[in-house]
Amino acid sequence: MPYVLGSYGATIVILGVLSLTSLLRYRAARRRLAAVEPRGRRGRDAMQGEQS
Repeated sequence: MPYVLGSYGATIVILGVLSLTSLLRYRAARRRLAAVEPRGRRGRDAMQGEQS
């Protein structure tokens, strides 16, 4: 029984680590994208409002 609990525990820990690293990579990618295109969403929304 301890081996089963250990394997479930290891699975949960591994999934947690993978989720955390993917979240950190996602946030870093959004920051890099915002640096490349400084207008962001506000600029696009403002331009659409002017065209209407």
